[in-house]
Amino acid sequence: MKIFARKYLKKTCLNWLLLVGTLVAEEPTESFSRFPAGPVSANKLAKIDWDSHPKAKTYRTRLGELVGSKADFAGHYKVLEVGAGTMASRVFLVGTDTGRVYLAPFVASLGVKYSVESRLMLENDPQAVRDYARDLPEGRPDWLKTRFWLWDEGRKQLVPLHE
Repeated sequence: MKIFARKYLKKTCLNWLLLVGTLVAEEPTESFSRFPAGPVSANKLAKIDWDSHPKAKTYRTRLGELVGSKADFAGHYKVLEVGAGTMASRVFLVGTDTGRVYLAPFVASLGVKYSVESRLMLENDPQAVRDYARDLPEGRPDWLKTRFWLWDEGRKQLVPLHE
C-alpha cells in the first residue's frame, strides 16, 4: 500500500509540475484557452452590492466607475485594479450579473492578465515581469514572479492553480 501511495503521489506531483511548466512556457493566450469560463454574459453591471464585501465601501468611487461595464473575466466578472502603494495593486472582481464584490487573495506588483473567456488569472503580467527583470542581476525576488490563479465558481474565489 505504501509503495502504491508513493508512486501515485510522485506521479501526481510530476503531472502538476509539467502542467505549470507548460503554462509558463506558453504564451498567456494559449494558457487561457485551457481553462474556459463557459458562456460570456452580455449583461452590463447595473449596481454594486456594497454589503457583499467589507472593503467595498472603502473603494466606493473606483468600484462605482464600473457600473455600466461588461464582463472582462471568467464569463461574468469585471476586474478592477486599485493602487495599493508602490508597485502594488489590489485586485477586485465584481459580478456583472449580481454586483457582488470579491477581492483577490494577492497583491499584484506588475498587474494582472486575464480573459473574459477564461477562468485563469495571471498575477504579475509575464511581459511586464520580463521587461522589469531585464536589467536585474541573477535570480528574481519572489514578488517578481508570475503566479497562476483559477476562478472557482463554486467557492466564488481565486485559488492557486497548484491547489
